[in-house]
Amino acid sequence: MTVTSNSFSNWLRQEILQYLNKKTSPPSFMIWCDPCRVWKDLLQTVANNGTFELWAEETHELILREKFYKSPRSPRIVWLPVSREQITYFKVFESQAEEVKEGSLLSALSSYGVEIPPEQIPDLEPLLPAHVKEWFDYPLEHWKDNLSKGQVKTSLIDDDLFLQILASYGKPLDTFITGDRIPVFNRRVIEDYGLPPFFNNKLKNNNLGALDVDQWRIQAVASLLVTDAMIKCPENQPTDKDRIIPQGALRERALKLLYRWQKQIDLVDSFEKLAIEADKLTTLQYWAKSVKKLSLPFASPVVENTLLQKKLSILPRLVHLKHWQNTQMKR
Repeated sequence: MTVTSNSFSNWLRQEILQYLNKKTSPPSFMIWCDPCRVWKDLLQTVANNGTFELWAEETHELILREKFYKSPRSPRIVWLPVSREQITYFKVFESQAEEVKEGSLLSALSSYGVEIPPEQIPDLEPLLPAHVKEWFDYPLEHWKDNLSKGQVKTSLIDDDLFLQILASYGKPLDTFITGDRIPVFNRRVIEDYGLPPFFNNKLKNNNLGALDVDQWRIQAVASLLVTDAMIKCPENQPTDKDRIIPQGALRERALKLLYRWQKQIDLVDSFEKLAIEADKLTTLQYWAKSVKKLSLPFASPVVENTLLQKKLSILPRLVHLKHWQNTQMKR
């Protein structure tokens, strides 16, 4: 047995071939309804060995029907981006199909042997499209051992990739991840770091063009800067209360990310650029004027600059005082 002999990809291939390998005349075909568009890429992968044809063109059903009518029959899947009830012009061939498939990834994984506890389904189901692609050729044991909400997220977007996305000011999100991983990324933003959401639940179809990733980066850094200031000066907390990351694991993980970013040579410049923009969204410049006790260096450039100016402003007075003292001593 090879490592991937009991993979989800092999399971899916066998599920398909049980219908398409039947000795019938004309050769059998399947209709695969996919209204959520989660199966197309997976079907293309399993069809690559040439065992069966896959028709998955984004075309009008009337054109598809005409093509099917004129083409010689062969073992074939006809993919339709609609539910079974929404089939229109191609419906004349529905009764001839060996099988009409329409099902979720969740139900397919259950048949494959991966049981997800009911209480985890609301959290995990949105992550499955991206995750099935990542583990498509992994053995069943891997699924069973590693399928949990936390591991699903980090296996798709680990801490290194998360920091790269956050730090890459000016680069679009699709430089790093495909659209199907955006929900996974957003989960990590909220659930692992306590940062402002990358998008809200009203966003549909993972529309990359609708997302301003640089604006999110600035908002996220603003939260990091305010939280850092609060930690280093707890007796005089910043007024941007809504930007303070909640206490506990979220804050620890977020600040660890921040301090790693500041120390990583290849990312320092990006931090400085983003921090300057993020400071404009906060009241830290005014808050810093009330800071009396100096602590470790603050992550916020405007705070550090304000504190420096405060120090410089008293130098003339110190010089004048020293001059007066010297004069008094000479007398």
